[in-house]
Amino acid sequence: MPVDAVGGTSLAAHEAALRRMEQAGVKLISRVQMYCELQRDWSRADTVPGFMGVFENFDGFNAEKAMEHAK
Repeated sequence: MPVDAVGGTSLAAHEAALRRMEQAGVKLISRVQMYCELQRDWSRADTVPGFMGVFENFDGFNAEKAMEHAK
């Protein structure tokens, strides 16, 4: 479960929900970690452009693009 893709009414509610999920056996990860696990192997060059497209378009924040727009 990507912990940075879920929210709560407060930080305490968010943390409590994460602990309940953890107690139920859910493995907590980040969105970026999930994306990288889906890609699995960077030698699979054919899938890298699609992977980067998902990462850049759905991650919600792209530091490189933010720097470009700041100029």
